Amino acid sequence: ASLCLNLAWSVQGGEEQTERELLQQARALSANMDAAWNFMTINQDLINYDSEGNYEFKGLQCSIAGRSIGSLFSQETDYVTHYVSPTPRNESDEPDSFEAVALESFAIDPNRTEYYAVADGEGGQVFRYLAPMVMEESCLDCHGSPKGEIDESGYPKEGLEVGDLYGAISLIIAMEAYEAAAWENTVRNVVFSIVLIVTCIGVIYLALTTLVTRPFGRFRAAVAKVEAGHLSVRLAPEASSLEVSDLSRGFNRMADKLETLYTGLEEQVFERTEALEKANRVLELQRKDLEAM
Repeated sequence: ASLCLNLAWSVQGGEEQTERELLQQARALSANMDAAWNFMTINQDLINYDSEGNYEFKGLQCSIAGRSIGSLFSQETDYVTHYVSPTPRNESDEPDSFEAVALESFAIDPNRTEYYAVADGEGGQVFRYLAPMVMEESCLDCHGSPKGEIDESGYPKEGLEVGDLYGAISLIIAMEAYEAAAWENTVRNVVFSIVLIVTCIGVIYLALTTLVTRPFGRFRAAVAKVEAGHLSVRLAPEASSLEVSDLSRGFNRMADKLETLYTGLEEQVFERTEALEKANRVLELQRKDLEAM
């Protein structure tokens, strides 16, 4: 029962540890993607203006750079990262059902900073994480007012204001490798627990045998010899156990008293027998004297 409880506890602890690790990684990746987005936003004017101050739109917006970085990152790793929006400008920004729920939760609670859960993916369970993206002053040229006006990239503006929810960074992390590692750790813990339990049982058995079973076996054999009339039996004090040593000394004192008592009784019987024989001889002499008289 204890082993089963330990196994269940290890499995649960492994799952919680895996989720914590995935959450930390997702937060770090989200922060990096957000930093790339902010970098492009901050340097937008530097990109579009030449050294003489002439404006020329290069087509390299923060959304395009962020989307491209996410796509390259997804190709080079097992992670899937992209941007989603409640008002997508292209198909790649369309949220799926999970992302739609996350975006709705961000819209309902502006103070919410993340949305995550373990969900079913194509190859097994995945960890999904979304972090909200809000409008900043530098983004209003493309996404601000007036709503519907075509911005420089050719898309109609959404009419958003500073602080409005614009979209979210979405991350998908496959859990297969983490689950395998968690399972190996669980198996390792269970094996260690089994070895520890077996070792403890062995130590307890050895201690009981040395301190209790063997001394009491000798004590029982000594009692049997005393019952058979061998009153000279004595037990050597046990150095391994104070209690058993005290018991051995007590047995020895009892055996000494029994031997003394038995020896005294034998002497008394011998003396009484001699006295009785002497009295019989005296009576016999007296009888003969009476017969002679």
